[in-house]
Amino acid sequence: MLRTLAYKSRMGFGKHFGVTVWEMINVLKDVDYLHWSYYNMSNISFHEDILTEIGIVNRIEKPGKRPEYHLRERMYIPGLSIAEASRLKSIGRSAKKRKELQSNYKNSASKEKLCYNNRNKL
Repeated sequence: MLRTLAYKSRMGFGKHFGVTVWEMINVLKDVDYLHWSYYNMSNISFHEDILTEIGIVNRIEKPGKRPEYHLRERMYIPGLSIAEASRLKSIGRSAKKRKELQSNYKNSASKEKLCYNNRNKL
């Protein structure tokens, strides 16, 4: 039995059981779960305005499912220019160095502490 969900329809399944579609889009902002539901559940569909709002590009015939469409739409990563990529790489390097310095600072003992430890080793 095909179920077409509107904005006021409650999700009767999954991790957002009892939440309306409108709440999923505007409050929880979990559009990815709606994508997954559309492509992986054969008996769940949405109204046309909801499909355009959540960005479903490849419409499928229901009842039916196509999990590969969900992965294809969600795995799109825009390409970076060379300047942007090098900037992000340098930020990562400096953050790594900063973390190393912080960890060494916390783990290193002061001269006073080392002297105190050595005095009591007789």
